[in-house]
Amino acid sequence: MLKNPLNVFLLKGFLVMGFWTMLTEFIAIHPVFKPIWTGLNNFLLTIIVNSSAFLLKIVGYSVTLNGAIIRIDDSPGVHVGPACIGIGMLYGFFALIFVYPGDSKKKLWFTPLGLMGIMILNILRVSVLAVNSLYNPANVDFNHKYIFNVLVYIFIFIMWIIWVGYIGKTPANSVEKEN
Repeated sequence: MLKNPLNVFLLKGFLVMGFWTMLTEFIAIHPVFKPIWTGLNNFLLTIIVNSSAFLLKIVGYSVTLNGAIIRIDDSPGVHVGPACIGIGMLYGFFALIFVYPGDSKKKLWFTPLGLMGIMILNILRVSVLAVNSLYNPANVDFNHKYIFNVLVYIFIFIMWIIWVGYIGKTPANSVEKEN
């Protein structure tokens, strides 16, 4: 069973995702780690909100920030909440690359590249949603829940395909030597 590379990949993936679930549940209730987790979330939230506002100002919009709410002119704006940070997506990408076989040195540059790509997409997503709230506020919820999430998942899938098919590819003989 464990000689089949697919089974090993699936088992590792299950264990890594199970670890993530247990870790986030533990952190959410543990008084020592909860402030660290909250600090990380707030740090990422600040990066996304400020970068989105900066991007919108660069392209010529008048932007106001009120905490985690980004408003263009007199629009309703968008509220960037904890779920909008994308920590689960970031970890999911990390886990895919981590559990799939490949050169560790290549993982050290490819993983941060993918994580930065996801963050940049998230900043673009929030920026476009803020513009969406100015011109068509009725569509913001649909675009937020469906369109942009699908686009980020497609990006993650493409990055994983690039890893599996090109960058993380190992010669067949190196797999035989590991066994």
